[in-house]
Amino acid sequence: MLMEADIIKTHAIDFNFKSFTSNNISLEKHFHNGYQIIFITKGSADFKINDKIYNCSENTLIFINNLEEHNMKIEDLPYSRYDLIFDSIFLDTIIIDMLLLSIFKIRNESFRHAFTISEDHVKYVKDIFESFYKLEKNRETFWHIKFISLFLEFILFLYNNYENVFPTEDINKKNQIILDVHNYIDLNFTSNFTIDELSSKFFISKYHLIRSFKSIIGYTIKEYIILKRLRLAKDYLYFTDKSILDISFECGYNDQSNFIRAFRDREGVTPLQFRKLYKKEIDS
Repeated sequence: MLMEADIIKTHAIDFNFKSFTSNNISLEKHFHNGYQIIFITKGSADFKINDKIYNCSENTLIFINNLEEHNMKIEDLPYSRYDLIFDSIFLDTIIIDMLLLSIFKIRNESFRHAFTISEDHVKYVKDIFESFYKLEKNRETFWHIKFISLFLEFILFLYNNYENVFPTEDINKKNQIILDVHNYIDLNFTSNFTIDELSSKFFISKYHLIRSFKSIIGYTIKEYIILKRLRLAKDYLYFTDKSILDISFECGYNDQSNFIRAFRDREGVTPLQFRKLYKKEIDS
């Protein structure tokens, strides 16, 4: 099991509406332990997501996955936005079609995280997000079923009207095997396997696997596995009191020192320092 059931149940969906009127507001580079959709309703802000920079204004949608660090600086006030965050298990449970998942998971060079909704669709999208907000806030009986139904309707609407923002050109028979490898890694990233073993398992040359995975997914296989393991580690550091040793084993590291080194190289702090810095936000 990659994540504990109580983590999934408690933290599957987080939704809020924020409005800012103060100057010089910014968010330093940070991450979310889940997929994030932002819909800006007023003002504008500059976003840096990985190495890509966007100026995002009113009626812009932004898709950020759970492996991407990003920062933001508000430019024009007042600035307001809806903010939806949900974990990968939630997403993988309700959407199985890779065409629809591509906007969340595939990060090729041409992918753009942000795009503007046409004027004809603004009311519909605002109404959808307001419904998300009310469902999550009130949490009435069966609210999560209504939420899932509305969420699927929204993603299908986007695909039907903005297919060009979905990186679907990489989803064909030729590259399906790379997506199969990607899915296999998502299910088994805490296990130890080599690229040679992957190439043998999926009957693909090692060279083609390495080159195509980077081109389609946006990360090397090694980078992707490390990011998946560290994202899971952050879940455990955030939401549990597991020891660093136990977390290292849960995340696929046979040696605690290797886990600490990998975590520090990526995050700039040790796992224990990370827990002390950020866990208080959850407990407060």
